[in-house]
Amino acid sequence: MTEFDDGDASSHDETVRIWHLNVDVERYIYGTVSVLAVLAVYEGWGTDQGTAGFLVVSIGTTFALFLAHLYGAATNEYFQMRRHLNMGEWAQLIAREAQYFLVLVPLTITFFIVRVTGGTVSEALRAASIVGIGLVAALVAYAAWIAGIRGWRLVAAGVGGLIVGAVILGIELAVAH
Repeated sequence: MTEFDDGDASSHDETVRIWHLNVDVERYIYGTVSVLAVLAVYEGWGTDQGTAGFLVVSIGTTFALFLAHLYGAATNEYFQMRRHLNMGEWAQLIAREAQYFLVLVPLTITFFIVRVTGGTVSEALRAASIVGIGLVAALVAYAAWIAGIRGWRLVAAGVGGLIVGAVILGIELAVAH
């Protein structure tokens, strides 16, 4: 079943159901773009530490996003409710912000498939970037479809993800040369 989450109407954290997982579209897009942008400007790709560097940089960036957003969301909740959060509220915040770690799954799988099949670190990074960008575009188009958007607006939603990805690839190429 595919549908938007029926969460709090005042919340802007919409999710789409993919198989048995509710994916927060905003966090997935933001997380993917952030991780790919950091990977694009990382300077250690030409060293022997390329594969380890990929893991450290991608996991480190994702953890920083998670922690920063968790802290910001908890602070916001505290000020809105004027009280400390209970354990259930903390659990909800942690679960919501942990969605950033979903970004790592396709990027890491792609990176290691390319490496195991003999690809260089640069080729693996480029493949992971292309997969990440493609998934952002597909997720945006999917969410737009679920929201009832059709025609040229649906195409524009997916193309928007590709444009953001092209900017990231442009940064990667500019830094690499």
